[in-house]
Amino acid sequence: MNQQKSIRKFRVIRRGFTLIEATVALVLILLIAATSTTLLTQQFTYFRILQQQNFLVQDAPVINNMLSRILSQADAFRIHRNAIEAFDGSPGLTNVADNGNTLLIGYAQADGSRLFGLLTFIPPTPGQLTGQLQFTNVDNVGGANVLGTPWILSSRVANVDFSIDADGILLITLQDQFQSQITYAGIASN
Repeated sequence: MNQQKSIRKFRVIRRGFTLIEATVALVLILLIAATSTTLLTQQFTYFRILQQQNFLVQDAPVINNMLSRILSQADAFRIHRNAIEAFDGSPGLTNVADNGNTLLIGYAQADGSRLFGLLTFIPPTPGQLTGQLQFTNVDNVGGANVLGTPWILSSRVANVDFSIDADGILLITLQDQFQSQITYAGIASN
């Protein structure tokens, strides 16, 4: 019986943690916290990279498809600084070094008439990071009448440049808000 009392006393005395147990628990908590912080930081970095590449991965293929459809039927094109110049019948930019943000596209019809399309970049307004790339059908150049509602090819472009290289090839360079850029090239069919 005396032995049972000493065992009870020992059990009663041992309440709490030793210094080594507390240290091990603290080290484990710090290790888990450091690992969690590292993983969280890594996930935010991956998310930011994916968001920056989103334009090239998601928008660029769709824009390519739409530009291919719009330009495949074209027999002529002319670059202008803006849509107003395109509508007033000005001759457009002819110097290889000139860039514009509007492309007037001509389509020859089977009956000998011509239809026109206007591919234009509408720059971002103050406070916005991106503008819009739009396509509009127009019935003629001087005093053009817009036919239907403009198609928005992309609303996530920060800049669009239309230019012609030294060989007469049309270059369309699109840039997003993260400075990712893609250039499309094509020639008018004859």
